Amino acid sequence: MGSGPIGIAAMQVAKRNGAEVIMTDLVKERLDKALSMGADEVVLVSEENLEERLLKFTDGEGIPVIVDTVCIPSSFEQSVQLACPAGRIVVLGLKNVPSQITMADITKKELTIAGSRLNNNCFDEVIAGFEDGTLHPEQLMTKSYNYKDIMEALTMITEHPQDVLKLVLKFED
Repeated sequence: MGSGPIGIAAMQVAKRNGAEVIMTDLVKERLDKALSMGADEVVLVSEENLEERLLKFTDGEGIPVIVDTVCIPSSFEQSVQLACPAGRIVVLGLKNVPSQITMADITKKELTIAGSRLNNNCFDEVIAGFEDGTLHPEQLMTKSYNYKDIMEALTMITEHPQDVLKLVLKFED
């Protein structure tokens, strides 16, 4: 869930490991980027029925692994509802806001829920992905700016958030 830079990076790793991946977002431009970087399908959740699309994508089985990079209580709740029986959910959020998930929602489906801060000693796999060309961090960069132009970069973020994944500040004169 979520096609920002973290979601797209997670998608690339999943694709590198042979997964079929469907990406979701509220922003069409981010879904376009996800498609161009390898997503098998995308869902614009503001215009499409997510549950119907996921069931079609999985031939009615439900999603076996959900990585929630949206990181808000409602996306976590939705992940629990959309995961298939014995599914796995990876939560990346650090929000200190409770969700409305009951124990029964987890237990009935026998879900496995894991939290991650993306530092699970996977540097060797990431470096290998850079070297073999299966991971493309350079495609996450929207634009680079000289550090002296930081106000222009911040304006880009605030005025065109739908067009920004990552901006890079270069410290050179």
